[in-house]
Amino acid sequence: MRRLVLLWPIVLAALIAACSTVRLSYDNADWLLARMAGRYVDLSDGQARAFKTGLSHVHAWHRAEELPRYAQAFDQAAGRLARGLSHHDVQWAVQAVRGRARVLAERAAGQIAPVLRTLSDQQVDEMEREFDQDNRQFARLNLDGDSGRVTARRAGWLCERMEDWIGGLSAEQRARVRALVADFPEMPRLRLEERKRRQAVFLALVREHRSSAELDTRLAAFLADPTAGRAESNRQAMARWERQFVDMLVELDRSLTPEQRRHAVAKLRAYAVDFRTLAAQQVALVQPQ
Repeated sequence: MRRLVLLWPIVLAALIAACSTVRLSYDNADWLLARMAGRYVDLSDGQARAFKTGLSHVHAWHRAEELPRYAQAFDQAAGRLARGLSHHDVQWAVQAVRGRARVLAERAAGQIAPVLRTLSDQQVDEMEREFDQDNRQFARLNLDGDSGRVTARRAGWLCERMEDWIGGLSAEQRARVRALVADFPEMPRLRLEERKRRQAVFLALVREHRSSAELDTRLAAFLADPTAGRAESNRQAMARWERQFVDMLVELDRSLTPEQRRHAVAKLRAYAVDFRTLAAQQVALVQPQ
C-alpha cells in the first residue's frame, strides 16, 4: 500500500516504459500493483477486495482515457527526436509527463482513500516500519561505501537507462553521463531526505484524516504535487540537477549516430502503437455486444 500510494502517479508509466513486453505488462498492471501493496501492509480480505476493485476502476479509466494521450505524446516526441532535440523539446517532455502524472494521481486518490479509511493503527505502524526498512536499504545501496564506487554505480544505472532508448553508448557518451553524476554527489542524500519527508507527510495524513471527509482532497493534493513542502535548499539543488540533466540530454542528442536516432525514434513510435492498441481493447470491452 505504501509504495503504491507514493508512486501511483508514475508506476503505470514505469511498467509500460521499462518493459519490452508492453502489452503484457500493462494488461497485468492492476495485479502487479496489488502484489506491491501486499508487500507493505497486511490487508484483510475485505480491504484487499476493495483495493483490487479500486485498482481495476483506475486501470480501466487509464486504459481508455489516458493511453490515447500517451500515444499522441509519444508520436510527438518521436517527431521532435527525429529532427533533433532542443531544450524546449526536453522541457515539453518533462511537463507532459508531470501533467499526466498529476491527472492520474487525482483520479487514483478517490479509489485509494476508501481503503486508507479502514486501516487500523497497527497497519499504519506496519507501513512505518516498512518505510524504515526501505530507507535503510536505499542508504546501503546509494550512500554507504566508497564514494567512487557509489558514483560509478549510479552512472552505470543511468547509462543503462539511456541505452534502453538509444542502443549502445559510445565512450564519449558514457563519459558525459558520468560527468553529470559526478557533479551531483549529494543527490542520493537529497533523495533519501525527500523519501523520508514524503513518508512522514503520508503517515500523518492517514493518521490524522482517516475519519475526515477531507481525506480524498488531501490525498489527491499529496499525490499530485511531490514537491509541496520541500525544503528550499533541496528544491534549488534538484532544480539545478534537472537543468543540467536537460543540458546533458540535448548534448547527447547532438552526438547521436544515425542508427541511435533511428533506434530511439522507432521505439517511441512502437510504444505509441502499443498504447493505441491497448486503449482500443478497453473500448471494445465496454461496448455493448
